[in-house]
Amino acid sequence: MLAAVLLTAAALTGISAAPAAAADPSPGPEVATSGGPDFTAAGMCNIYRGAYRGGMLCGGAYRSQDYTHPDGRKETFIIGYDQAMWHIYQRYPGDASWSGWSSMGGGFLSGANLLKPDPLIVYGNGLDNEPYCKTYKPPWTGWYRCFG
Repeated sequence: MLAAVLLTAAALTGISAAPAAAADPSPGPEVATSGGPDFTAAGMCNIYRGAYRGGMLCGGAYRSQDYTHPDGRKETFIIGYDQAMWHIYQRYPGDASWSGWSSMGGGFLSGANLLKPDPLIVYGNGLDNEPYCKTYKPPWTGWYRCFG
């Protein structure tokens, strides 16, 4: 039962594991826009890191944000189909497998953006169109309103 719930959650967000060499032209699951946000300015794209595929909103104000930590590890931030911010990272420099996609929560109309590298701060405009930040201290803080 738990596996079915996890599989369903992964299918809804567009995040999954797939062979890095696999070509997957499909944009992922359909997103209902009736009564919700207008995705006409944004498309749905796939992004691959290691063996993992992420389904992200792209175009318009949506973008992926790559960051290289001082020790050489790479990390990528996206806004998923569910409008939450997601990230994936190398567990050590040169890690070809990466960590797997992990939701950072929130709800965003734009992003993902890097505000500051030390400490690492990412942000996006929330559903109320206000900027929300999350800081890696470590660990990650909760979301808070930036600049306010």
